[in-house]
Amino acid sequence: MPERHGSLGDFIERKHRIERERPLLAAEPRLVTIDGVDGAGKTTFSHTLADRLGAKFGSDRISLVNVNNFIGGTQQERLGDLMRNETLSPRQIDGMFAATVNRSYGEEVVPALDSGKIVVVDRSEIDLLRFAIEHGNEADVERRLGYLRDGTLTHRRWAGNRILMRVPAEDAWGNLAERLYHSKYDPTSVEDVRRRIVAEQSAESQVLELPRTGEVTVLPFENHRIEDQESRRMWLREQADLLIEKFRFV
Repeated sequence: MPERHGSLGDFIERKHRIERERPLLAAEPRLVTIDGVDGAGKTTFSHTLADRLGAKFGSDRISLVNVNNFIGGTQQERLGDLMRNETLSPRQIDGMFAATVNRSYGEEVVPALDSGKIVVVDRSEIDLLRFAIEHGNEADVERRLGYLRDGTLTHRRWAGNRILMRVPAEDAWGNLAERLYHSKYDPTSVEDVRRRIVAEQSAESQVLELPRTGEVTVLPFENHRIEDQESRRMWLREQADLLIEKFRFV
């Protein structure tokens, strides 16, 4: 394996040591994260939510970020190139995901928050823990929890509003089948989706118990398939408006 793959682990370890002694994670009221298994509808809903927030507060005050899309700054795109390496092991992939979350927060999320914007994040650090639970051993999970606890990966920012999407495994599987783009990391069966749901909910409960300062609003969202596209868009807009009324922005 080329040395640059290993250097990502060294980078995370250095960040871990530097930030270990800093204050607790700080909840950001203008940071909104959306989590759920693959096929839950996160990306579609994140765009709807960002649009509705823009209608309410002004589109120039809203930033939409997908922490795992490997598009953004030069470092993000470099990590995307590395992720396309077919020979990577699950542990190496886990390290890549961790590094791209760190870069995404540093290059997109934190600057947007510092400029006064509301930031909607499609997938959060919960997804990292879910991946570790699925593919790692207990030591890997504890290491990932440590990085999340001390803010190594998120620059000590913590979402003040968290949407947890729930969807039946069969609906998630159906949504995945409709995707135009399929990732090699997608579930391969309904049973695989069910396993991921268990891991996802375990990751959510562990992350939400981590110590932090500030208020956090947790909003479970029951999503479901609607075959008619226009009806689906209208329903998602209505649900987004209802959730926005529950957000805590101060």
